[in-house]
Amino acid sequence: MKHFLALAILALVFSCNKDHVEFCEDSEQCNLVVSPLPFDESFEISLHSNVKDTVHFKIFDMKGSLVLEYKDRTLVGRNVYSMESDSLSTGIYILLCSSSTDTLYTRLLRNSID
Repeated sequence: MKHFLALAILALVFSCNKDHVEFCEDSEQCNLVVSPLPFDESFEISLHSNVKDTVHFKIFDMKGSLVLEYKDRTLVGRNVYSMESDSLSTGIYILLCSSSTDTLYTRLLRNSID
């Protein structure tokens, strides 16, 4: 099942409809921005929303396993969420943010834990 989920995430990354899923590296143009990257102990998710809604955050490791899940509300405009990374090991992750109107995703990079 984990391998299927990893393949599904990769398929989403490479074959998504640009109107519904966004991958953006230019923070000036993005609806979804994570900072700092890479992060150590915590990071912020900045998300722009055109409507009040519920947003679901899911973080997957590179094997496709769900490692963190969080749900919150959005307001119209820029929303900022602070996330602790205690449960994340050093590595690369995929952050999926979904609401009733959009699905956005980006990469996360956790620094080495000393």
